[in-house]
Amino acid sequence: MRLLSKHIPLRRSRQHRLDSVLAEFSRQVGLCNSSEEVYTEIVRVLSQLLDFHRLTIWIINPDPGTMTDTFAWGVPIANWDPDLTRPLTNSASAEILNSGNPLVVPDCGDSAVLARYPNLEVGADQLPSLAGVPLRYRGDIVGSMIVRSRKKAAFSDKDVEILRLAAAHLAPAVVNALQLAELQHEVRVRTLLADIGRSVSSTIDFSVVWDEFVRAVQSLVPCDRLVMAIVDEDGKYIEDRYIWGVPIPNWDDRQKHSFEGAPTERVLNFRYAEIISTEDMDRITLDQVDYKLSERTGLHSTMFVPLIAGDRLIGTLNVKALRRDAYSKDDLALLERLAMQVGGSVAAAELYSRTVRLAEEKEARAEVELRNKQLTESNESRTRFISAISHELRTPLTSIIAFVDILRRRKKSATDEKNLQYLDVIRRNAERLRVLIEDLLDLSSVESEDLRLNGTEFNLQDSVAEVTMSLKPMIDARAQRLETEYAEPAIRLVTDRSRLDQILLNLITNASKYSGDYKEIKIVATQMNGTVRIAVIDQGDGMTDEESAVIFDAFTRLDNEATNSTTGQGLGLAVSQQLARALGGEVKVSSEKGKGSVFVLTIPSRLEMAA
Repeated sequence: MRLLSKHIPLRRSRQHRLDSVLAEFSRQVGLCNSSEEVYTEIVRVLSQLLDFHRLTIWIINPDPGTMTDTFAWGVPIANWDPDLTRPLTNSASAEILNSGNPLVVPDCGDSAVLARYPNLEVGADQLPSLAGVPLRYRGDIVGSMIVRSRKKAAFSDKDVEILRLAAAHLAPAVVNALQLAELQHEVRVRTLLADIGRSVSSTIDFSVVWDEFVRAVQSLVPCDRLVMAIVDEDGKYIEDRYIWGVPIPNWDDRQKHSFEGAPTERVLNFRYAEIISTEDMDRITLDQVDYKLSERTGLHSTMFVPLIAGDRLIGTLNVKALRRDAYSKDDLALLERLAMQVGGSVAAAELYSRTVRLAEEKEARAEVELRNKQLTESNESRTRFISAISHELRTPLTSIIAFVDILRRRKKSATDEKNLQYLDVIRRNAERLRVLIEDLLDLSSVESEDLRLNGTEFNLQDSVAEVTMSLKPMIDARAQRLETEYAEPAIRLVTDRSRLDQILLNLITNASKYSGDYKEIKIVATQMNGTVRIAVIDQGDGMTDEESAVIFDAFTRLDNEATNSTTGQGLGLAVSQQLARALGGEVKVSSEKGKGSVFVLTIPSRLEMAA
């Protein structure tokens, strides 16, 4: 490698040819309408003067100490990211720009060269030789022009002099191309901002124009993921409302996230835009999950800008790119302009969305209240009806039972055997009707909260013994076995004994009715941590999960062979469940088809009486 400071004079014929080519270039470049046409003309001119395989034009940025490869033509270099902002250090182009002298590198793969210019390792095998000169405009160095060849030591001092002289003529065209590109870019940006402004202003539903908005962002800055996040009404959380692009695994987009301690907090609190570079990513703490997950996904660059309408903070625009150090201050400024353009429309859309949501919630609450009122009125009407009809039925039924008993107590001679059979039928059916009425009254009392409870202290064993003794004729008639098992010799509890007896009577009766002849019924009672648990286990046909789910509903009778052969109105278990809840507990069932059922009553050892 060598830096050249002296001008090498050209032969008259070569100089004449150079002047002719450059004069033609000056005429042609005046006809160019775009920066792309100017760069194409530069390539055409240099191709007539030099033998090269790649041309790169570097421009010094307004940001101090940085440069950008504005134009590249020819053989592509693998693993080289174009249009990146790079520091003015440790590179061949930086050497030219800092020294102001031409540079020739015969072999880019030489170890001494790579030690000085590490970036030349990329492409050294493809394009081993390099020559470059500064671009001067009005006495100032504005950039550099570098050519590379597939051959080693491809460029002579004469070639470099031609490149220097060509650069002197081409520099104004490059500057003009940059200015033209900036002007065209500004026109395009203004047009795009105006278009997107009209679009978002035309609707109060931002989701309608979200896809168009994404395309606008993509046309302005590098964008592989775009998120518009909205601050909640309390200003403590932020929700990713609109999302496009590369997904971030293990990140819940739709949940509200706290922004305390994260870069978002600075953007929201101080309302300024911020770039999170690759270097910044490496320093971010593990508790800032979003950024760590982004980096692991390959999203190495991030920009945040606040969304503001008037003096009100709405949220943020968050743009991410897969490329490292993808964003410049110019990109940040563009995103800020876009955010300012749509801030008011986003605020209006959010206000509309919240208004609609509140109206829907109000309407839903009103509908729920109306349904609750209707259900309450329906339940009250049903309870009044049940109570009234039960009382109306109980009075004549009591008289029927009484007179049947009187007739049965008369001497046998007073009535014949046939009449006695008829009286037995009347007596049994009257008793069934009495039980039904009592169940209806109990159910009505519980639902209307008129059930009166009387807490007394007693032994559970005594209560179970009395209930099973009353059921002994029914159990003996089917040759069934009744077993009891207690975890303690005496289980003491304070509750309404008559209501507990009623529940046990229903559960044991149910077990006997649905277990076959010669089957076993088992009662297991335990007491632990202030709770009494009584399990009634039968050996019946069992139930499916669907049947178990409705077994406690009033007037529910399962449609199967076992239930069809037994009497009842489907109230016993419903009443038992309501009474259990009145005692502070509940009844649960576990059952398997073909293997029987287990009904478990759980109540507190001490009943909490209402004040």
